[in-house]
Amino acid sequence: MNIGIDIDGVLQDTEQWFEAYANIYDHEIGGNGIVNPDSYKFTGKYAWTEDQFMVFLDKYMYMCMENAQIMPGAKEILAKLQAEGHKLFVITARGINFEREETIALKFLDKLGVKFESVHFKSRDKVPPCVDNQIDYMIDDAPFNIENLSNNGVKCLYFRSSIAKDINHPNVTDVYNWGEVYRFFQNVNK
Repeated sequence: MNIGIDIDGVLQDTEQWFEAYANIYDHEIGGNGIVNPDSYKFTGKYAWTEDQFMVFLDKYMYMCMENAQIMPGAKEILAKLQAEGHKLFVITARGINFEREETIALKFLDKLGVKFESVHFKSRDKVPPCVDNQIDYMIDDAPFNIENLSNNGVKCLYFRSSIAKDINHPNVTDVYNWGEVYRFFQNVNK
């Protein structure tokens, strides 16, 4: 199988880092905390301007990307999936803001020690790289990506946190950790 994999919140535990430092930054600029908990973007969640978001990127976000750890079990499960003949592709939005995000991602992927078939940066819309690479399943944590992918015929593993939005779609299977990802692929292969 061809498996597409997101970085943030799936391969790398960046989401907790982002949330912690977004709260710190929001306090520093005199913000009111989270004003829209359903927004996936910080500008909507905290009611920041684009300029404030760019300052956050420069001050904290890159540091978070550089320091966040590999998600528990990811390295081992990816190695098992490859050994079983699956092809792994990284499909990420990283690089949309600045190329520095790509450099940080490449260092992280090198540290991960997994040989991917290809890495697709700047994928705001992940449907085209999924179609181009004949992805059988895409693993992502962003609700808007899961909705877009599943509505366009891409089967997804929705790597969820406990507070993530519910998505009920026949192309979507919820998983909460890499152990569940591995169990899913073992059951699909039967």
